Amino acid sequence: MRKITFDEEELFAIAVFEPAAREKTVEQMEEVLAELSEDPEMKALLVSVKEKLSRISDKDFEQLDLESYRDELEEEDEAEGTPEGAEGEEG
Repeated sequence: MRKITFDEEELFAIAVFEPAAREKTVEQMEEVLAELSEDPEMKALLVSVKEKLSRISDKDFEQLDLESYRDELEEEDEAEGTPEGAEGEEG
């Protein structure tokens, strides 16, 4: 049996869901897929990731190195955030 591997884009997609467990991540992806019709590329990515996740063990899932992807997401959130009340202010 071939080892299942995830590319960077797939790992980033997994990290978006802040996964604690493989099954929970798959469930969350299924919920998003049910609502995702406007972005065929994202839908294809999530379908691929979901299928791969269903073929790995919980142990393999726990060994995925998602920390750097989570950190990147947090940095993006902080960079996009604006101080409360600062939006629309002119000075």
